[in-house]
Amino acid sequence: MIKIWGRNTSSNVQKAMWAVGELELECKRIDVGGAFGKNKEPGYLAMNPNGLVPTLEEEDGFLLWESNSIVRYLAGKYDKNGVLEPKDRSGARSPASGWTGSCRWWAPRSRRHSGG
Repeated sequence: MIKIWGRNTSSNVQKAMWAVGELELECKRIDVGGAFGKNKEPGYLAMNPNGLVPTLEEEDGFLLWESNSIVRYLAGKYDKNGVLEPKDRSGARSPASGWTGSCRWWAPRSRRHSGG
């Protein structure tokens, strides 16, 4: 099961959770950062030396941080049907690219996949 480390009030965590939700992946979100703290503790810094959220953790121990990188990674690894990354790139704009390109338009729409 994928783990996303970060609080659901973070727009960057919401972006990662949107991708997880769109791909219908099993995921556990763990509260870190903001009022929850823990993001400056040695264990978290070992996963993400920036100390920011989100951080993605795969079952095999693979770690990735930065929301845009996480969305692109999930699209590349799990998007077999072209939900986030169209397989035919003859002009279709990728939803993953749109979500990683601008945070102004997507944030209000991300409530559906803010996780819990």
